[in-house]
Amino acid sequence: MHDGHVSVTSAWSPASTIEHFGGDEKLARELIALFLNSCPRLLDNLRARLRDDDLAAVGKAAHALKGSISNFTTEGPARTALELERLCAQGRRDAAAATLQR
Repeated sequence: MHDGHVSVTSAWSPASTIEHFGGDEKLARELIALFLNSCPRLLDNLRARLRDDDLAAVGKAAHALKGSISNFTTEGPARTALELERLCAQGRRDAAAATLQR
């Protein structure tokens, strides 16, 4: 049963990430570390802009998050970030808030 949470491991693998970066495992590890360090800040920014009812800023932040995630997968969390970006462009704050919770 799907509980609304996305499993990153189902769409991501270390091998595919290393392949994405031309087989450069060191580069892949460095970019993963950068992403893991920046992700909490990106998510905090999304939440803060949503609290401010600044959907344009939420959409821009979701776009940036989608770009970062897309270095590793185009599934799961990348699709959720894309959905969030689209909902913000449509002015659908409540749906955007629910999507951000995922």
